[in-house]
Amino acid sequence: MGVDQESRHVALEIALGMVRIVRQLQDETGEVLIGHSQIAALHVLDRTGTRTPTELGVVLGLSQPAVSALIKRLLCDGLIIARSDRTDRRKSNLILTEEGLRRLDSLRAAMTTTMLGMVNLMPAAERAGAEQALRTLPTIICPRELLS
Repeated sequence: MGVDQESRHVALEIALGMVRIVRQLQDETGEVLIGHSQIAALHVLDRTGTRTPTELGVVLGLSQPAVSALIKRLLCDGLIIARSDRTDRRKSNLILTEEGLRRLDSLRAAMTTTMLGMVNLMPAAERAGAEQALRTLPTIICPRELLS
């Protein structure tokens, strides 16, 4: 089942809106929040449990240097940990920490509240399209076939 172009376009607009929401939340709370790529990485680790750095880069569509910088930031912030693979010590597995899950849940709740408020302000005719786009959004940010 393909995603129609209009839903895809609206979903991309919502993704851009999410970036603005994160910035707005940072301004309002004074708390240093994390960026879109970091949120997406935490989301992937939350949904899949663990990933290698290479797998995470593929899922997020990031180059090796970009995923290395992303992982370094998440490790420094205590949002993930890296554990040596039991079968191959040269590999590491990335795991979401309790702090990473807490931060992700907090961001999800704030974004959900903000988005629902925005959707509820729309005329009924536009609301259905926005709801469809919101359902499409996870496939744009993190395609399901890459998570399996």
